[in-house]
Amino acid sequence: HKAVRKLIALGRRRIGCIMPQEDVDHVWQDRLNGYRKALKETRVPYDPSLIVYENAVGMKEAELATLQLLQRRPDTDAILFGCDHQAYGGLKALQRAGKQVPQQVAVIGFDDMPYDLIVQPPLSSVRQPIRKMAETGLRFLFESIEKGDYSHRATVLDTELILRGSCLEKPGKTS
Repeated sequence: HKAVRKLIALGRRRIGCIMPQEDVDHVWQDRLNGYRKALKETRVPYDPSLIVYENAVGMKEAELATLQLLQRRPDTDAILFGCDHQAYGGLKALQRAGKQVPQQVAVIGFDDMPYDLIVQPPLSSVRQPIRKMAETGLRFLFESIEKGDYSHRATVLDTELILRGSCLEKPGKTS
């Protein structure tokens, strides 16, 4: 949600999304819901042709998915990837397609991996509170053991959008 809202604030309107299908895991469903919610809140039309599902979460597969997106929608001006691993493949595909990042296509991944700083351009990413996630998971586990209640529990923790060279204002954007 934060990533897509930022892309829109930077003048991007044809925002692609590459990640696993929603029914693979609730994590992907939450990320796709955030994508759609941000579009709706900012009155940017939702276009299903801008979504390409890539279930393997692999660099090569994401590269192919990105090329598929660009073939389907050459006017794509930003892409949100489900994870940084996919974004690395996407950056390679954009380079192969002759697209300049971020001038023509802004890119944001998810996870804020250490390699984000060494890819070119440095990858913008959504940082998750990994330590707090682990602490919360352990707390849920211990509470479940104590109470003998193993039903599904979920909580949403706040994330942080880390902007780097792959995501800048669209050239010629008028505020």
